Amino acid sequence: MSISRRLWIALCLLAAPVTGEARAQQPVLADHAASYVPLRPQTRQEIARREALELYGLALVRMHQDRLVDAARLLEEARTQDPEASAIHKSLTPVYLALSRTDDALRSCRRSLELDPGDFESWAIYGRQLKNEDKLKEAQNAWVRALACLSMADHPDLRAQLSFDLGALYAQTHDCMQAIAAFGVVIKILDDPEALPEREGYNRAELQEQATDTYERMIKICIEDRQYERALELFAQGRKSHPKLAAHLNYHMAKVELAQGRPDRALVRLESYLAGQPPGTDAYELLISILKELHRSDDTLDLLKTYAERDVHNTALRLLLAREYSSAGRSPEAAGIYSALADESPNEDIYRGLFSLYRKDGILEKALDLFNDAIGRSTERGKESKGAQQAAAKARAMLAALRDDVGLAKDILPAAEQKIKNGENLYGQTLFFMAVLADRARELDRAERFYRTCLGQLGNPRHQRESNNPQQESTVYLGLLDVLWKAHKYEDVVEVCEQGLQHTQATNHLIFYQFLSRALRLLGRGEEAVAAAQKAFEMANEDNRRSARMNYIGALAAAEHFQQALAECQAALKETQDPADVRALRLELSNVYSTMHDIPRSEEQLQLILKSDPNDAIANNNLGYSWADQGKNLEEAERMIRKALELDHEQRVGAIAPSENPTYLDSLAWVLFRRGRLKEASAILEKALQLMEGEEDPAVWDHAGDVYFRMEERERARAAWQKSVTLYETEKLHKADDHYKELKHKLHLLEAPKRHP
Repeated sequence: MSISRRLWIALCLLAAPVTGEARAQQPVLADHAASYVPLRPQTRQEIARREALELYGLALVRMHQDRLVDAARLLEEARTQDPEASAIHKSLTPVYLALSRTDDALRSCRRSLELDPGDFESWAIYGRQLKNEDKLKEAQNAWVRALACLSMADHPDLRAQLSFDLGALYAQTHDCMQAIAAFGVVIKILDDPEALPEREGYNRAELQEQATDTYERMIKICIEDRQYERALELFAQGRKSHPKLAAHLNYHMAKVELAQGRPDRALVRLESYLAGQPPGTDAYELLISILKELHRSDDTLDLLKTYAERDVHNTALRLLLAREYSSAGRSPEAAGIYSALADESPNEDIYRGLFSLYRKDGILEKALDLFNDAIGRSTERGKESKGAQQAAAKARAMLAALRDDVGLAKDILPAAEQKIKNGENLYGQTLFFMAVLADRARELDRAERFYRTCLGQLGNPRHQRESNNPQQESTVYLGLLDVLWKAHKYEDVVEVCEQGLQHTQATNHLIFYQFLSRALRLLGRGEEAVAAAQKAFEMANEDNRRSARMNYIGALAAAEHFQQALAECQAALKETQDPADVRALRLELSNVYSTMHDIPRSEEQLQLILKSDPNDAIANNNLGYSWADQGKNLEEAERMIRKALELDHEQRVGAIAPSENPTYLDSLAWVLFRRGRLKEASAILEKALQLMEGEEDPAVWDHAGDVYFRMEERERARAAWQKSVTLYETEKLHKADDHYKELKHKLHLLEAPKRHP
């Protein structure tokens, strides 16, 4: 039975009835009230009730006019005049819901029920609100109260819907017996021809279908709860009046029979179900299990083959058959199925299966040959031809299979390297994608070699025939520079940038100057870094001017040209009104002041950012860390850093490889360390060090050493500090000098027991 929102809308309408007759009477009520002369002086309470009634009537008119804000105001005034009138509280509930004032709606609904506990409509709406807030037990209780109301008997349609929703809620909380009981009420109403007559808009055929679906749901719940006898009883009960139930449930009943040790009967039921050619493979996986129980595993392949030949459009079934062929050591048959499927409609599941087969058989180089061949046929002349388009589709599917299986990608990389050593020709696109896969698998040295081989092929005639894409050159250079950066090979970054500046034409030289300035900065060549950053800034266009400017300011600060850096920031702030630019500039200002050891001004810029946007993750983290580093405002610092982590997590949801930010984890660990919560700090740092960015951050290792030392784990502290020293030695920033000296000092302290860093 499908859950109908219309029934819940009906409940809301019942909660605030505005009939045509009632609307027609409202002006009369007001006119009559104006001329009414009481026989005796009215009490203050009677006057208040009369005013409340007038306000209530006017509010109903405003609701009909969709003027909900006015209606809410009038009803609130009426409630003030007559707080004991349940109808006012009841009418406020749907108005508050429509205005998204959920808390007010809950309070109003709760109050109306206190005044009129026999009102099933309000109980039903109250339960729905509780369910939306994940208060499932309270929602169940509310709906039970609604169904117990005497007036509910006059509304079988609402009773059926509410019982269904209650059953679904019981199922959600794994209360099997209560769920079955609630669904039983639904069946009783749906099967009663007098309960929901056709003249009221109910089609008997649809009701029968809904009853069948409800039986199916009940039986599934019993199976999940392992109440197999009850499932069989319900099946026998339902199939008498619902013949379609057998066809719907033979698969589930086969699972029951198998669970009760009757695989022969399970097979009979399942074969009946399979005659309908169900989609997917769940039923066929069950067939394999049943045959195994019957000691008929030898029949598996023949039966699966028969079913696959009958249902040629069930790709998942054919993949299952190929998998079983592979498991049985019949690789040629499995490969034949994969190849046929790839020719029909290539996708990553097909190639994942085929490449796994090749890996099992030790011939993974065949996967590389297939990929390289598809790349070649997709990039040669006649790219618009049907063959080229099909080859491109195959190449995309193969790449997706390799990209999503890191183990498979790692295994194919040596085959590609061996072909290069043997002098075999691989297309430039193939080499490029091997480099990308190596990078994703954190095989940085291999990725570098593939990218360099790509660069070597850029000028040869074969590559020029292969691709006329002018972005290919820049893509390869950018990939190589990114890999070198990740590997901390800053000298190589400088070399590649200088090579690119001398020999490239299709690549925007801004890329090289940006990378060059950053690498020179880390190598301690500050003046050269400033010169490269200035060139990048001068050639930047509107799209990349902000990043180029920030890089230039950072280079000035790293070279200790602090006043020039500050002046550049202040000038930029005067030029722009764009909030994103202002934020970026204030972050850079904060960094410059921090480099100058002017912590108050650094924090001032972060506070200005948070004043404009309290949910800025970077500003929350940086300010929290700054406070933690000074040992002040530690409770607030922890709150801010945890907020930064939450905000960052929300931004990462849906990413290809979502993970936590190791910088923010390090900040949280540091504030916990400052608060004396060493075990928590240690656990969070270890989580940060499991991430690539954290593992390569000397500050994280430095902090880990501090935590271990305070925990009196001296050898772990020594290892962490030595790792931090090694990472710092790959960079020669002036900023790192103090950290480096401090690390050396802490390592020296290990020779003096019972001392703290």
